[in-house]
Amino acid sequence: MKVRVQKDSFLKGWLVAERCVATSDTLPTLTAILCNFNSEYITMESTDLKTSVRWKIPVSSLESMEKFQILVPAKAMGELLRKIPGNYFDLEVKDDKIIIQSERSRYRLTTFPPDSFPRLPNSQGATPLGIFSAEELRRLLEKGTFAGSPNEEFPQFVAGACFDINGSSVAVVTTDTRRLALDRGTISREEEDRKQIIVPLRGLRELQKTIAGCDLDEAISFSMDDAQAYFGLSSGEFSIRRIATNFPSYENLINSPRSIDVVVQKNAMVDALERLDVVVRGHNRVVILDFSESQGCIMTGQSPDVGIATEALEAPMTGPNIRIAFNSRLLLDGIKIIDGSLVRMTFNSPGEHLLISNPEDSGYCYIVMPVTLPDEDRGAPSDENYQVVNDIKNKESFPSKKDE
Repeated sequence: MKVRVQKDSFLKGWLVAERCVATSDTLPTLTAILCNFNSEYITMESTDLKTSVRWKIPVSSLESMEKFQILVPAKAMGELLRKIPGNYFDLEVKDDKIIIQSERSRYRLTTFPPDSFPRLPNSQGATPLGIFSAEELRRLLEKGTFAGSPNEEFPQFVAGACFDINGSSVAVVTTDTRRLALDRGTISREEEDRKQIIVPLRGLRELQKTIAGCDLDEAISFSMDDAQAYFGLSSGEFSIRRIATNFPSYENLINSPRSIDVVVQKNAMVDALERLDVVVRGHNRVVILDFSESQGCIMTGQSPDVGIATEALEAPMTGPNIRIAFNSRLLLDGIKIIDGSLVRMTFNSPGEHLLISNPEDSGYCYIVMPVTLPDEDRGAPSDENYQVVNDIKNKESFPSKKDE
């Protein structure tokens, strides 16, 4: 059996399949990729038993119309494909070996028995949930999945993203119990009922890498059965084993009324927090934010080994003065991902969560829990104390707004 393929096309498909092979060699066949050949396509299959992919690429020519398959170790083949010369190469299967011929180079690799590879799940008979555009799904995964914790095993929902579908609207939500990220979008769907499905973040990360190379308007089908979630693309299909648990209710947390409303310039806030993080990241990463209507936002961070840093920002607000503290990294994560030039922060008290949103786009929101301050650091200073402690006399002392 011999086939001639275009190197870049084959390598692109191989890299997609390689993402889902098992990293442990406990079951050697799971570290390999099954290649099925026919007269038109090479279909590659791989799995780690949690995430599976089936991906097809066209062949340039095939000497035999007879179908055949080989199971090739993924790591060695992948490294070789990146380095072999030429734009085309020949693949030949002979005596349970795969022979690769490229220009004057020739390689002979050992393969596994194809019948030792597990049968992959497929979406035939699955319940359709709708169709995304690649652009829409890419944005939902980028903004809605970063707050989860893929390496945690308990509670189970922290390792997954909840796809909450209601009619043609969809929300992707994640949480690690200290924070929550949510992004809303649309899905093409005829049904008006509500469906919730939790998909593991590890599998979604591999899907996210794959759709990054898709055309923005490519249609991606979404379906599920009792055990799997399926994402169908033009060149293949991802199947990811579902997390069989319920996602906690989050609507009341997001929609609850808040008495304090602050708006800041995004870039100025990010720059200030990153400078403060230089001081606090080797200690406890705590940043204290003091808000007042007359003085805006004063941010302070300190570390015994580095020192103290203070930043001042213009921050139009409504509500009483407040002092509240957060982990600098968690705060930065939720702000940096906003696309617009402004950030809205709303909250009630130093002990309650902060909601971060984009005043120019209602689709995204981020909730983060504050850090409990020692008794001597609690309470909101008066405006006079702001001026004394921070040596701020008037509005002219604030940093200027950055141009977008």
